[in-house]
Amino acid sequence: MKSLWKYFFIVFVVCSCSSESELERLVKMMYGTSINIPLDSMKCWHPAGEDFSRVKEGSKLKLVVYSDTTDCSTCYIKHLELWNDFVTMEKEYDGIIQFLFIIEARNGEGDFLYTKLGICNLKHSIYIDENKCLSRGNPQIPSNQVCHTFLLDENNKVILIGDPVRNEEIEKMFFNLVTERLHDKQFVDSLPLEK
Repeated sequence: MKSLWKYFFIVFVVCSCSSESELERLVKMMYGTSINIPLDSMKCWHPAGEDFSRVKEGSKLKLVVYSDTTDCSTCYIKHLELWNDFVTMEKEYDGIIQFLFIIEARNGEGDFLYTKLGICNLKHSIYIDENKCLSRGNPQIPSNQVCHTFLLDENNKVILIGDPVRNEEIEKMFFNLVTERLHDKQFVDSLPLEK
């Protein structure tokens, strides 16, 4: 738990894009809150030849990469292929980590986005939130894009905020948290056994 606080405070040092005090306020507001992710209410796109849609109920960590309607959806889609090295962890550490890519569609844009994802080079499924379920059900998620990538623990509580693909410090913290979980005997013993 002590290490989680260490990561929490480092986020203030490594994040930019807003005034420090505003970003600090947003991170404090979001850190430790529970996030409800209603995947059943979203359309799921799958890359050709692969299906990552099986929600791993036992996954102890979830990394959410989210784009709301204030983001440029085309820019978001182009950026997704940078995650390919990370998403291999989902298969490698089955039951430990799950990646959730969620794109919030503007009104009437859902089918367009679904078609647009055909040119995406991400080798992972992507959820399209046409009804804005994630943002409406989680008002604690700020509109600031810095806060749109976050790591959740086994209770869906935010334990890290920031994009490990674009920020080396966040990347180190992300891998440290995953490694900690892999070496935590109580955590590993609580994982569901393969049947």
